[in-house]
Amino acid sequence: MSRFSWDPLKDIANQQRHGLRFSEVISVFDDPEAIDDYDAAHSHPSEDRWTTIGWCNGRCIVVRVTWTDRDPDVIRIISARFADVSETTLYRQRVKP
Repeated sequence: MSRFSWDPLKDIANQQRHGLRFSEVISVFDDPEAIDDYDAAHSHPSEDRWTTIGWCNGRCIVVRVTWTDRDPDVIRIISARFADVSETTLYRQRVKP
């Protein structure tokens, strides 16, 4: 069972920029059809980052998260936004081929 964490100031900034609170996007990780993709552009040697596209509260969203070796049971949310058209299309194609 994973725990979730985030920077409270980053959460406020994300709400202002994207209209999503980190606490409300946690359910994307319950989506059995969610698509996880390694985010090489934002990862670095001490921290792997991932992007998850999934369904949350009736909408398709994209969540950028990190898993670190320091505490593998904690998923740290970095950002969250609504999926764009191409991301939503990718999700729907993989869910209903």
